[in-house]
Amino acid sequence: MTYQTRVETVQLSDYLKNLENASETPNLGYTHQGLEDEMVRQQTIEGSSKWIRESVTTSNNDILNQISYITERVETNKDCLHYLAGITSMEDIYSDVAAFNAKRALRLIMENFDNKFWRRKLSGPINRCWQNLGRYSELATIHLKNAADFHQFYYDARHLEVKLNDRHKKFLYNRERFAEMNHEYYTNTSKELRDWLRSQFDHLNYMVNRSKQLVEQSKSLVPIYLRTNRIRSPVNGVMLCDYETPKVKLTAGERIIIIDNMAGGVESKQKLIHRTQVNQENDITSDESQNLTSDILDTCETDIDSGSKTEEIDDRSTDSNSYLRYPTPRISTMPYWNFGRGESSGTTSTDQTTSTFTENVSPLGQSSSKLHWHIKSIDGKVEALVPSVCVWIPSPDLEAQEKAIKLYKVILDNWNYIIDEQLKICLQFFTILLQQLIESEGLTTDDDEAFKRFLNNLVFSLTEPPTAEAENFNKEFLRLIDTTREHWNKTKTSGSRISGGIHLRRTDIAVFQSLLDWNKAHMRTIKQYEQENIVPLDLSQKLNDLQEQSFHMIETVTLVNDLAQKDKKKLDSLLNQLRIWNKQTKDKNQFNIYPLSSSSDDEWLSSSGSEYINSESTYESIDETDSSYLVHTKQSRKF
Repeated sequence: MTYQTRVETVQLSDYLKNLENASETPNLGYTHQGLEDEMVRQQTIEGSSKWIRESVTTSNNDILNQISYITERVETNKDCLHYLAGITSMEDIYSDVAAFNAKRALRLIMENFDNKFWRRKLSGPINRCWQNLGRYSELATIHLKNAADFHQFYYDARHLEVKLNDRHKKFLYNRERFAEMNHEYYTNTSKELRDWLRSQFDHLNYMVNRSKQLVEQSKSLVPIYLRTNRIRSPVNGVMLCDYETPKVKLTAGERIIIIDNMAGGVESKQKLIHRTQVNQENDITSDESQNLTSDILDTCETDIDSGSKTEEIDDRSTDSNSYLRYPTPRISTMPYWNFGRGESSGTTSTDQTTSTFTENVSPLGQSSSKLHWHIKSIDGKVEALVPSVCVWIPSPDLEAQEKAIKLYKVILDNWNYIIDEQLKICLQFFTILLQQLIESEGLTTDDDEAFKRFLNNLVFSLTEPPTAEAENFNKEFLRLIDTTREHWNKTKTSGSRISGGIHLRRTDIAVFQSLLDWNKAHMRTIKQYEQENIVPLDLSQKLNDLQEQSFHMIETVTLVNDLAQKDKKKLDSLLNQLRIWNKQTKDKNQFNIYPLSSSSDDEWLSSSGSEYINSESTYESIDETDSSYLVHTKQSRKF
């Protein structure tokens, strides 16, 4: 029996087209495994195109250009996948937490029966402990959303900046192209110019509206960098949940002051211990105080000895390109109970069991200094270390607002410059057009009324170039318009077309008029945006408004907490009060978009009233002096 192998041949052009389509439609999913699968697909496309490049002996430029295009698209897709993996790679953290919860529960129920805690009923405390952890889990979701909103805002702002830069480069290229274009074929040139003006308007109008949306988004951003960078001075905060110890009791919605957000070190804890000793109640003996001090110092020493392991849960790597690589398996740092191997019958003592769970060590690594914050109450009577997840830093982030407003201003200035240049280009085009009409043997039209209106509009639209003074007019251009009108009237008097003359169709006149209309649309729209700039609030008024907004937020959090604990009979009244406060806060905190003209803006503190250390700017503002952003002063225009 003989077997025949059937080989199916495919045209090289068709195969390259399939690769091109695959490179243009990447599957940018939202799960880490999905991104890894797509990375394999992109690598396959890259390998195929590389093999074709090495195998093809022909010097066909079309094939080589197509392969180069595919390679470039694949590189962009891979870069996008790596960037998204910076988010999806954190999936393991939540899986680790879920696994650890189960392992910790198993370990607790397998403790030796000789331990004394089995003889005391702990059902109530156990239930309250797990409920408290559940509350922390919900609060972690709030902080996750704050981080997501912060990242989304700065990515969108940077993306808009890149689009503005690309748009400006295209404008400079087209400006040179129209300047060198042969305007003898005025019909084709006018259509290209019309499409260009329309495209410019659509893109610039979109970017201005998008930047306005970013300004609105910046008002609700939480300054999350204050959670990771050490604060230089106290910061206002709010408790998100109840927190209670034998010496401290804080309630949800209570205003607090964050003294130190890196309070896990020995030095910080010693300072807190000293304050605790000074402010202790009279009924606490000195022996108990000494025991408290020694216990906390022992905890601090445990933190130092255990070594830092927080990098394993913060980031897999500082390089975003490593998120989709396959690292070697990590050794779990969490306590582990090998269920079913007889450890339950071990001889672990009570002391050993207690020390295992009372060490100030995070299950996912050492308890870093960022996990507990040093806070005190507004009246200064309460001072304690609390889990950072329980504390919320109020919005907004003034730095984000400043950068959004600056981006908005740069886009408007850029649009003003583009309008000036577009008017110059149109003036040059119509000057050449009128000269051609005058030099012709005769001038006739399909629609005399439309042509008459066009000449009148031309007088009021382009006789005053952007670079002229208000009292000066382009007298040469006015003379060309008058001469064209006389030449046209003279031809109409003859009553017939003249051989060698120019005849303008109705569509030609409509295209000419559309050039003036699009220039008017540009100027009218930019004027509307500029009129939205109301007199800016001074810095003190801004800070007062932010403080008032913070007070309303605190009252709202308190009401939400009461709503969950008190009678449902008060539900309607509480909701009505919330609506009233929400409306008042919205009305009083409508920040208007305005130019950054005051140098004092650079001296703004963070939204919570504090500067921070060792934090690079997350978003670099556009440099208005850069050659890619030629910002001109606003010129007077008449239309």
